[in-house]
Formats: sequence, structure tokens, C-alpha cells
Amino acid sequence: VVTTPFSLETTLTHEFCHLLLHDHIPNIPRWLDEGLCQWASGGIDEIIYNFRQSQLNQASITGNFIPFENLDSGFPRSDQARILAYEQSKSFINYLVRHFGEDKLLDLLDRMTHGEVVEEAFNNVYQMQFNQMELLWKKSLRRDLAWFTYFSNHLYEILFVAGALLTIIGFLKLIRKKHNYKDDDFD
Repeated sequence: VVTTPFSLETTLTHEFCHLLLHDHIPNIPRWLDEGLCQWASGGIDEIIYNFRQSQLNQASITGNFIPFENLDSGFPRSDQARILAYEQSKSFINYLVRHFGEDKLLDLLDRMTHGEVVEEAFNNVYQMQFNQMELLWKKSLRRDLAWFTYFSNHLYEILFVAGALLTIIGFLKLIRKKHNYKDDDFD
């Protein structure tokens, strides 16, 4: 789905989602709040998403994710870490919906509306601890994105370096052949 990140409809949907969540779930973790609102609005309003420079892709390759517990009360100030926080939040919600369905997500929100904290609600809805779910999500990203994504995102650079190396090898072979040819003339 292609969305325009700063369209009025996307922005209003996103912000309305924040209002609804905060009205019904006091102390909702920031990552859950942002992930849900991005999922509901179908876009990332706060950042301009560039797949080639996706912080989430980099994190899935290097394993340098931001633990969700560090995103409970707010997001980092640095641009790259903040973008990663937004990408992680949306990706995690998408993972939950894709693998367990919207009904489970709505059940999670309902439980939180009735006072359960996120860890307790996850355990009750998904029948596993939150940190186990986080590990499953990370594994799915590594499997889905991993090296193929990295190479496809850097294809031009890889081809350029390979072409440069082949040119250098060809040049060295030409010099060697020329040198061997000159040595054969003097015999």
C-alpha cells in the first residue's frame, strides 16, 4: 500500500487514533500508541519513510534493535534512533495482525482498557510473555529482510565496486601480458 505520508486524511486518522487510545487506555506505552496509530492510518506521519535507508532493515541485519521497554515513555531524540523507534512500532503491530489477526489485537486493547498492563494483556491474549513475542518478531524480520534486502538496497554500489575490481584485475592482466610480451622479444 502506497500512502502519502503528509496527506490530510492520513494525518487526521493518525491523530484521531491517538485521541481514542489516550481516552480509553491511560499510560499506554509510547511504542504501542505509535504502532497502533501508524497501522490504523496506513502510514508513517511523523517521518518521511525511505526504504533504502530504513533503520529497521539495518537493525534486522545487525541486531541493534531498541528494546520496547526503552520506548515505553518516549522515543529517542536522535533522528536515526527515533526513525527506528517508529519503524519498530509499526512493524511489531503489523506482525501481530499478520500472524494472529486483528481480533487478538482488539482483545489486547480491550484488556488494557479494563486496566491490564501491556505485559499482562499480552500474556492473556497471545498465551506468551511479551519478551517472547518480541523475540519472535525479531526472528521474523531477520528471516524476511536479512541479506536479500540489504543487497537489493545496495545493488548499484555492489555492482560499481565489482565493476571497478574487474577493471583493475583486467588492467593488471594487461600489464602483465605486455610485460611478458616484451620479455619474449629479447630472447
